[in-house]
Amino acid sequence: MKLFYSVVSNAVFAINLLLIFFLFVEDQVMVPEWLQAVGRMHPMLLHLPIGFLLLLALLPFVKKHLPEPSFYQMHLFVLALGSITAALTALMGFFLARESGYNGELVDQHKWAGIVLSWLTYGLFVWLKGQQKVSRLFQFGLAANILVLLIAGHLGAGITHGEDFVLAPLQNEKPAITAATPVYEALIVPVFQQKCFSCHNESKAKGGLVMTDIKKFRKGGDTGVPFTAGDHAESLLIERLELPLETEEHMPPEGKPQLTEAEIDLLRNWIAQGADMTIPIRDLPDDSPLKLLAMEQIQAAQAELEVAYDFAPASTAVIEELNIPFRTVTPIAQGSPALRAAIFIRETYEKEFLADLLKVRDQLVDLKLDHLPIEDDELEVIRKFHRLEKLNLNNTDLSGKGLEVLADCGELRSLSLSGLPVDTSITATLRGLPRLEELFIWNTALDSVGIRALIHAFPAIDIQSGYQPEAKELLQLSPPVVKRMDNLEGREEIHLKHNFPGAVIRYTVDGSEPDSTDAPIYEGPIAPSQYAVVKARAFRENWLGSEQVTATFFPKSIPIREAKLLTSPNQKYTGSGAPGLIDGKKGFANNFQSPFWIGFRKEAFEALFYPEDPAIPISTITLSYLQNIGSYIMTPMNIEVWGGPDAGNLRLIRKFNPQLPEKYLPNEVRGLDIRIPASTFACYKIVARPLPSLPAWHQGKGDPSWVFLDEVYFYNDASQALIPEGTEGISSLNNTGAASK
Repeated sequence: MKLFYSVVSNAVFAINLLLIFFLFVEDQVMVPEWLQAVGRMHPMLLHLPIGFLLLLALLPFVKKHLPEPSFYQMHLFVLALGSITAALTALMGFFLARESGYNGELVDQHKWAGIVLSWLTYGLFVWLKGQQKVSRLFQFGLAANILVLLIAGHLGAGITHGEDFVLAPLQNEKPAITAATPVYEALIVPVFQQKCFSCHNESKAKGGLVMTDIKKFRKGGDTGVPFTAGDHAESLLIERLELPLETEEHMPPEGKPQLTEAEIDLLRNWIAQGADMTIPIRDLPDDSPLKLLAMEQIQAAQAELEVAYDFAPASTAVIEELNIPFRTVTPIAQGSPALRAAIFIRETYEKEFLADLLKVRDQLVDLKLDHLPIEDDELEVIRKFHRLEKLNLNNTDLSGKGLEVLADCGELRSLSLSGLPVDTSITATLRGLPRLEELFIWNTALDSVGIRALIHAFPAIDIQSGYQPEAKELLQLSPPVVKRMDNLEGREEIHLKHNFPGAVIRYTVDGSEPDSTDAPIYEGPIAPSQYAVVKARAFRENWLGSEQVTATFFPKSIPIREAKLLTSPNQKYTGSGAPGLIDGKKGFANNFQSPFWIGFRKEAFEALFYPEDPAIPISTITLSYLQNIGSYIMTPMNIEVWGGPDAGNLRLIRKFNPQLPEKYLPNEVRGLDIRIPASTFACYKIVARPLPSLPAWHQGKGDPSWVFLDEVYFYNDASQALIPEGTEGISSLNNTGAASK
């Protein structure tokens, strides 16, 4: 062992001298790429000296079980390992700190603490080697060494996770969110703190971007300014967030906590409204999504302060079971038994999503159901949540009738009914809610006279009615709601609806734009037997016409018995595998990470399809694919269709090169139709190849594109889309997955 200890001693001494030298010439040190890779091992190696030094601190507890020579040799061996790993860790840390993005006082302090720790550990090793015993004085030296270790570790955690990372849980006092709090501070900063600040702070500015300082954040980093106020589509911040996870430019990097779709949508709204970092919540327009979210934050903060719940919590297993991609169930505060639930995405909503929440009816105090197709019969479920304090039913499909049953929710303090056709009959509901403190009734059938009557009748309730226009002022209607937005099954129909009384819906199915005079008036369900691209607008006298809503519907496919993938999708975007291509479940354009999408990049999509009845002629095959150009998800470069009696005897029956986009376009779910000669094969193979190199106009020029698919449809002459002979058509759904709103 003498040779081992001699080598360790000399090596550590040499490394420590090198560290001192590097400190004096730090600005002149250029680290080659291969050494940069070594430097990036610093976070991995640093756990070794920590472990060895802490092990030394524990060895005295087993002293009585060991002979003195063995006790000494164990100390010397562990300290030798601690000394060499501490020196190597410090050296790797120096190399890592030479990369761009590491600067500031915290980095310098961590650097000095690491070097001091390396020298102290080396000195302790040399001293112990000469003493030939473990003395009390050695134990004091070891304690001082561990103290420096803790200081270095605390400073390192500050660089990696942000300053005060270790002590943050003990700092319980948080600034109260009020109407005077800036929107940026109330809503945006908490997202950045959790997901961004650890890599973009004064000490660790990855890509040259500092987000912890407003001025530096606005200035941007090495690749430019992070956002364009008023235009989230042209903002680098949103672009990086929406890139596929494995893309190098995606932020946050793979392995770091990712932003949720709700958080990304929050940032989109903030940028769209000007990315103002100083405007207080109270100065936002009443109909601003940001104001609604901010008010929810205020109410939640007040609830945490004012309410102490003494009922039993729900089991962790039940809460985990209830959390699915389209529904979240979380405690309203850490350690609280009270739960908050929210259901998302109108197009995927099923009544079971609400009914399943009855498993936590005794703990649920906050329920968010806005913009869902909630109908009157589901009030019977909602009334069973007897501890409910906050209920959001904004822009649902409720008729406004039958709300009196909410009297069973006797604890209700906040009720949101905006966008519903409620009228003065709401008074009966309010009389049954003695604890109600606030009511939101924006954009309802109540006029200013009715609202004033409500305010007079219920002075204890804070009634928020939004902006009330002057008698001669024209406001714009909201778009109609398309109720059938999944692929059509059998004779299912397209329903258009508008909650505003007196609104008339006009629509077209021929691709033309609906106007207020010539377009047909919607009087009942539309039952398409082929592709239907429905465009609709709402009109009413003394109101501006609504924005257009466009919905593309896929008719029922010829039944497919089985689908098999011949190539493997990217492991991060496997969807539901081959069965997901024929299950009728659609994906959404702004969420390519949903379980409905299957993604390919470096190899082609190849799959086999077996019709249930091969005798039915097939003359059109439709691929439902995603267009999300900013995320490198493009139209396939080319498509092949093969057919035959079985997988071993296929022949090429059609090869097709779709028209590729030549500029950035909105995110859409699109239908790509491939005409083939009427065929009765028992087996079909479809090949769709992604672009090997994105075009020069794309930000990722030279990189391969992605192909994302969610469904493949097969049609015969009686059911196919109307496509001129010899041509192919592309239809699309907008970023809701079915209809623009």
